[in-house]
Amino acid sequence: MKNILAFLSRFFSYGTELRPVRDWYVLLSFIFILLMASVFYNAWSFLEVYRGEVLSFEHKEIKQSFNSKPIETSRLIFEKRAEEERAYRFEHRFIDPSL
Repeated sequence: MKNILAFLSRFFSYGTELRPVRDWYVLLSFIFILLMASVFYNAWSFLEVYRGEVLSFEHKEIKQSFNSKPIETSRLIFEKRAEEERAYRFEHRFIDPSL
């Protein structure tokens, strides 16, 4: 254990000369570790949501208070528009005034 600590203290100490290559390796290693942690967390989150799980640590029951009236109103409007489009295509006769 003393050999490992001695090696680490020598490796991370500057001493009399600067070693920028070592600093860049440490920085890039740290960034790579953060990147991998982010990838694993995002993959885990995606799989949890894909399975239909909740990402919160507090599992609270969500009450369904859904009002379907606006959806029904919108559906009726689109049905009227579809009927009017069908009427314009097949029922209404238009006369070309230039003839």
